[in-house]
Amino acid sequence: MHAYDPQDLTEPLNRPLCAGRRVTWETVLLVLLVILVVGTRLWDLGSRGYEHDESIHAWESWKLATGQGYVHDPPYHGPFLYHLTAFVYLLFGDSDATARLGPALFGIALALLPWSLRKWLGRKGALASMALMAISPVVMCRSRFVWHDVPGSVVNLLLLLVVLRYLEGRRNRDLYAAAGLIALGVCIKATANITYAIFGTFLLSLFLWQWLRDRSQPWRAFPAFDLCMLLGTLILPTAAAFPIKLLGHNPIAYDSSALLFSGGVFLVMLGAAIAIGLWWDRQRFPICAALFWGIYIPLYTTFFTNLQGFGTGVVGMLGYWLVQQGVRRGNQPWFYYFMLLGLYEFLPVVLAVGSALLYALRGDPRARAERAATGRVRAPIVPLLIYWCVGVLVIYTWAGEKMPWLTLHLVLPMHLLAGWGLGRLLETDWVRLRALRGQWLVPAAPALAYVFARAVLDRPAVGVPLDAVRMLGWVATLVVLGGLVALATLLWRRVGVREGWRLVCLSCVAVLAALTVRFAWMATFVNADYATEFLVYAAGTPDTALVTRELETLSHRLHGDLSLKLAFDNESWWPFSWYLRDFTNTYTYSGTPDAPLDADVLIINVKSEEAAKPYVGIGYDRRQYRMLWWPNEDWYRPMTLKSLWADLRDPVARRALWDVVYYRKHGQPTTEWYNGNSIALYLRKDLGQRLWGMEDAPGVQP
Repeated sequence: MHAYDPQDLTEPLNRPLCAGRRVTWETVLLVLLVILVVGTRLWDLGSRGYEHDESIHAWESWKLATGQGYVHDPPYHGPFLYHLTAFVYLLFGDSDATARLGPALFGIALALLPWSLRKWLGRKGALASMALMAISPVVMCRSRFVWHDVPGSVVNLLLLLVVLRYLEGRRNRDLYAAAGLIALGVCIKATANITYAIFGTFLLSLFLWQWLRDRSQPWRAFPAFDLCMLLGTLILPTAAAFPIKLLGHNPIAYDSSALLFSGGVFLVMLGAAIAIGLWWDRQRFPICAALFWGIYIPLYTTFFTNLQGFGTGVVGMLGYWLVQQGVRRGNQPWFYYFMLLGLYEFLPVVLAVGSALLYALRGDPRARAERAATGRVRAPIVPLLIYWCVGVLVIYTWAGEKMPWLTLHLVLPMHLLAGWGLGRLLETDWVRLRALRGQWLVPAAPALAYVFARAVLDRPAVGVPLDAVRMLGWVATLVVLGGLVALATLLWRRVGVREGWRLVCLSCVAVLAALTVRFAWMATFVNADYATEFLVYAAGTPDTALVTRELETLSHRLHGDLSLKLAFDNESWWPFSWYLRDFTNTYTYSGTPDAPLDADVLIINVKSEEAAKPYVGIGYDRRQYRMLWWPNEDWYRPMTLKSLWADLRDPVARRALWDVVYYRKHGQPTTEWYNGNSIALYLRKDLGQRLWGMEDAPGVQP
């Protein structure tokens, strides 16, 4: 490879498409990525059924937008998403699509933000990170849910950007921006504290390493020290749940004595944070604190209409998360995230591991070249990304609660680290390689591997007679294999060993990228409404939206509006509280009814149907629909390395495993694993005839 020259290595991307034109290949790639990201995040947002938690988020936001208020409750995470979605409702109205619009827009920003890191990742590395996020199954799929994790990931990425900028430029505006982003993060979800702990411990290690190398400088001379002080003083008061729990108290208890104790602990930690902050910097700390609390307090108190939200924020948010770790919601095995990463995010995992090894062996030549040329030291982005990847993998694997949407926090740093490594892999003299026809080694390598595998699998068995057709096919395979070997050998000798391995690695990346696109499309669009994928948990079924549309049709036929009289039990509250929000004549009951149910339509969860049957009149037709369903967990929960090895050796078990991994076929009807969370819909007989007619009514008979 020729000498490292950053300008020369980006030249092919910056070359105009044709003479006299200013449009470069880099511009074309950026535009294509923007189109891909916008299309996959916004297309057909409202068609998928609403799941349990999604309906909560959408409905609470609707209440806020319609003047019914919003009261922060720690089990449903921070207030930011609700205010964001309510704002979208005010602009565009409330619907199944607009409820998901806010997170989808953040999903677009998440996939495009790596371009802002091109100073540290390199232009090719930034483009590679954007491409990886654009086709990522986890990022693509989860960006289309009314959920907190995508906005939280955007805030984390922006925080990474301002941290890097402050480490290099030490500008006050970056410090103030970091204070605002930290506030937004803890207003989104308690998992922000994990990211802040990772960033904080890395910055503390960086500061100690720099100070021990140059003790002639005072502590305050190092930018990493400022960032440590900022994170520590702002987060300390909101971490009051830690000492409360360590002292044997319940951080989510809200009786008078518990509130008095929790309030005392909070005031002590707030006083300590103020004292440390003023010791650090009497000028900048008050500004940072004002920015933090100026965002935190209005959001948690819903702009001072819910003052108790301050207490549920500073103590309840983190306190609820700590308590949930003992509950182990989901009860997933320790290898749960490794399984999800293997099913969906194998490409960034492979590239991130390779990037970490590459950095350990050779460092960052771009940073070295710039330091030699200008004397400026780049912020250590690659060590930070490696530390971030390892940190989230260890912490989320250790945590008791494991859920598919949390995988987003694991893949975010992996995509950035993988993009840096892929950028390094792309930095070569492509003009020379094209002159040598070396680029043909990229498609030749996987073709050679495939034909070789077919030759091995189709080889004649010893002692078994072969018909002429099969023998001729195998011979033809050997001929093609020989031709590919000759071509690959010729190209390898032309480009040399170093560039040959580079091109083979790029061919592997291309194959894995094609598979990634396939699984992203399946998870996001093909199987979006079915429980065959593992990126959702309590997934909504298509039946819920179908029932809603039918009831709307019936109500309009009968009354010309949505005044149809509906009753549903608390077991069906989610997601029907969201779906039936515009009906004006609804009522709910909890447990066993205390009076006869005389509504036009009754929606009763099958689990509580027996208790309600004595209160249901005889003039109803019954239909059964699925409400929520869960992915098939039976195939991986009991899995061990020993059982996996046994399955791989057994042809039948290996085929069943392959069907799940590649085709998402589970070998049994969906009805056998969806956990029986169904509803019984009782419709007055005369209304059923008007809606469905006498025959062929939809639904599943009991």
